[in-house]
Amino acid sequence: DIIILGGYEKPTYILISLLCRIYKKKYIIIFDGISCNRLYEKENKFKWLIKNLVIKHSSAIWGNGIVSKRYFNEVFNYPLEKIYNQYLTIDGEKIKQIGKEKGNIRKVLREKYGIKNDEKVLHYSGRLVEVKNVKAVIEALNIIGDKNITLFITGDGIQRKELEQLADTLNIKIIITGFINNQEELFKHYYLSDVFILPSIYEPWGLVVNEAMFAGLPVLVSYICGSSLDLVNSNGYTIDPNDIDDIAIKINKIFNDNMTEMSNKSLDIIKKWTFKNSAESYNNLIKSLLIK
Repeated sequence: DIIILGGYEKPTYILISLLCRIYKKKYIIIFDGISCNRLYEKENKFKWLIKNLVIKHSSAIWGNGIVSKRYFNEVFNYPLEKIYNQYLTIDGEKIKQIGKEKGNIRKVLREKYGIKNDEKVLHYSGRLVEVKNVKAVIEALNIIGDKNITLFITGDGIQRKELEQLADTLNIKIIITGFINNQEELFKHYYLSDVFILPSIYEPWGLVVNEAMFAGLPVLVSYICGSSLDLVNSNGYTIDPNDIDDIAIKINKIFNDNMTEMSNKSLDIIKKWTFKNSAESYNNLIKSLLIK
């Protein structure tokens, strides 16, 4: 009764959408990733026409938050009422369950990594590659000059040595754990931190922001990240990933704000981003098509 497409830009999706129109089959587009910069960049006219052929004839779209609604509506004039929120998320309940022991976890992990109780910990989680823009965070910390801030990284990548050398040159304390494959162990590390940062210059969503917020962390998120429109609101700040001064100002500001209030706000905002609400949104989409 309904055909599901995993996107709109590949030849396979284009062909299937044409077949659906020929055989009068309803189809929906599931799309879970688009950076906010796509809202402002000019689309190639030919590519826009091809994409629009698939998009305008779809019966509904299941997309990632506000950025999807705005993109499909503003760029392709697609009806807002036919765009459903996918509620991209992770196992937040597991993170909250782990958090019942957050005091002890914080103490044990800080001792493990040699972090003092009064140190301010700025946490980044992910790959160490150019697009993630971690170098800019180190340079921003150098501008701030607060030697009591530690940049704590759960992740790894080809930039690791370069970042460690830069931090050493600028006398910035940095700790890189490498990849933590056990998800539960990874989640624990949010509780040793004070603020989470995602400075990417390209990021369709950024599920690590969800993870950090389920752990009650205030957040600093690149305005390019898809999640920034939904998840950053009085629980932190959006940052310009291409402006080192802006990153420095926001890091300094967030550490001098009411951290408890922002932590509570993170928990309040993220509570609706659950698998249950995602499933309910999907069911509502399907039901809306079946009853027509």
